[in-house]
Amino acid sequence: MLHVLLVDDEVISSLALRSFLERKGFRVSMAARGADAITIFDKDPAEVAVVDWRMPGMNGGELVTHLRARRPSLPVVFVTGYSPEVEPFAAALPTPPLVLDKPVDPQAVVESIRSLLSGGFA
Repeated sequence: MLHVLLVDDEVISSLALRSFLERKGFRVSMAARGADAITIFDKDPAEVAVVDWRMPGMNGGELVTHLRARRPSLPVVFVTGYSPEVEPFAAALPTPPLVLDKPVDPQAVVESIRSLLSGGFA
């Protein structure tokens, strides 16, 4: 079962997305803050991360930098309402993440995860 790390401070939308992903056969760990996500990842590394951009403590870019220090090829999907802020960061990475605008279609997240994994980024 593919393990997804879902990191977003909007708890209600995260719970809904987690439920959808679990129904699609994914195992999902959730965190509302970057530091919590790092702790989870260190104990139980995920195969893919779905990350919000703006969160308290550290933003999604900082979190991805920490996660990719542990696993450089980690596939990432940014789910954000701030695409103009995310796109320059994403484009500068050796393995660019996908960027989806909020409100996000849960099926688009599933398709993005599958696309990243089939592209050999895992």
